[in-house]
Amino acid sequence: ENYKMFLENTVKSNEQFGWIEVICGSMFSGKTEELIRRLKRAQFAKQKIEIFKPAIDLRYDDELVTSHDQNQIPSTPVPAAANIPILADGCDVVGIDEAQFFDDEIVKVCNDLANAGVRVIVAGLDMDFQGNPFGPMPALMATAEYVTKVHAICTRTGGLANHSFRTSENDSIVLLGEKESYEPLSRAAFYKANLLGLSSTSDSAIDPAQDLFSRVNPNLGLGMLLQSESYWVSFSVPRLFKASNTIDFSQTATDFVHTYFAGGGTFKLNSNLSFKPSVLIRKVTNQPITSEFLGMLNFGGFFEIGASYRTTKSVGLMSFVGVKNYLDVGYAYESPVQSTLNNLSVKTHEIILRFKLDGLIGEAPEEIPSEDQ
Repeated sequence: ENYKMFLENTVKSNEQFGWIEVICGSMFSGKTEELIRRLKRAQFAKQKIEIFKPAIDLRYDDELVTSHDQNQIPSTPVPAAANIPILADGCDVVGIDEAQFFDDEIVKVCNDLANAGVRVIVAGLDMDFQGNPFGPMPALMATAEYVTKVHAICTRTGGLANHSFRTSENDSIVLLGEKESYEPLSRAAFYKANLLGLSSTSDSAIDPAQDLFSRVNPNLGLGMLLQSESYWVSFSVPRLFKASNTIDFSQTATDFVHTYFAGGGTFKLNSNLSFKPSVLIRKVTNQPITSEFLGMLNFGGFFEIGASYRTTKSVGLMSFVGVKNYLDVGYAYESPVQSTLNNLSVKTHEIILRFKLDGLIGEAPEEIPSEDQ
C-alpha cells in the first residue's frame, strides 16, 4: 500500500485520521499569511473550513483573521480552546491563529479533532519576547505531523530573524502589538540587544549603533550607599528617564532605564590575605533580571586578583596593582562561556584606573627638613 504525504489531501473515509500542521516563527515572519493561503486552497477545493482565533486579538478586526499584509479571511473569535470542538462540528479543515494565546487545552482540542479525521492548521509564535517557548506551542509542535518554521528579516543585520524583540516598556508576556511594539531580530542581534539593554526601531536593515552621531540627552540619576567596616550595600539608577536618539528621522536607538542593586563584604583570612565577595543585580526595562558574582583575593592591600560570572553566560578575570595609596591600576577580561556565541565579538579587554579618596585624604604630607637639621 502506498502512503502519500500531501498536505492538501482531500480523500475522506471512515477509517482515515486527520493530522496537525503547525506554522510557527517570530513576529512579521508570515505565519498568518501562510495559514490564510492553506485555508483558501482548501476552500477552493470546496472543503468545509472554519477558522478560530483568541477573542483577545482585536488588532485588525473583531471577526477577521488578518495578516500584516492585510490579507483576510473570516474567523470565529473564541474565549477558550474548549469552545472550538462544538463550533468545528462537520468541518474538513480547521484553522487556528495566534495559538500561543490559548490555554493548554488547545493541545487536546487539536489532537481530538485530528483523531476525528479533521485537518488542523495551527499558526502561532514559538517564542515570547524573552526568547522562551511560548504557551502551548511546544506541545503542539511535538504532537503535529508537519511543522513549518518561517522567518522574518532582522531589522539590524538583514539576516533571518527568529526572535520577537519588544521595543515598548511593557514587560507582561502577553502584549498585542505591531511595529510600534516589536522588532524581528536574528539570534546574534537579539543576544546583543539583551546584553546591552538597548532597543532600536528602524525601517533599515542597518544597525543604528554603527552610525556615527552625537546628541545631548540631559538626564538625572540617583544612588544610595550603606557601608560598615566589613559589609556594604548600594542601590542606583544612573538614568531615571529613558533616552532616545533619532538618526535621519528613520532610525531610533533607545537606552532603557537601568536599575542596579549591589552588595558585598570583606573577610580576613589572615593578616595579609582577605577575601572580598560581591554581587550586582541589574534590571533593565522590558528585559529579564541579570546578576553578576565577583570574588577577589586581596594580598596585603597592594595586589588583588579575582573572577566573575554573569547569568548572561559570561565569565571574567580581574586584577589590580596598587601604585599609590590613592591609585590602583587594573586589567579586566570578559568572554562568553558558550562556544556558539564566540563569533559575536563580545569579548572585552579593559584597563582600569581606580582612585581611592580615603587614601588620597589620608596620605601624610612629606616632612620638610628645617635649617636646624
